Amino acid sequence: MPHPLVWPAYSELLVDPVGRLWMRAYDASVAVRPAMWFAFDSTGQLLGKLVVPLATDGRRSVSIIAFAQNDVLLRTLDADDALHLQVVPLLSALSAGKRNDERR
Repeated sequence: MPHPLVWPAYSELLVDPVGRLWMRAYDASVAVRPAMWFAFDSTGQLLGKLVVPLATDGRRSVSIIAFAQNDVLLRTLDADDALHLQVVPLLSALSAGKRNDERR
């Protein structure tokens, strides 16, 4: 089979409760690289980026189920194909920097 000349720009779109559009960048090598998600406001302005790391610690896969206002719902499968759900807070780079400064 010939190698495609073009690839899609994105592989998934989700909208969160506050109206942000989350776009997962297409990556043909998704099994070996973290998933990249980009958030846009209602005017199309880029708000930020989210990197979903590869599965580790015996986890076989990690995927996003939904976005909330300040959280993301992750689904993971472990080595035995058991399903696990996890809610992870979304932190902006600015708020993460403030939290790191507070720890010092």
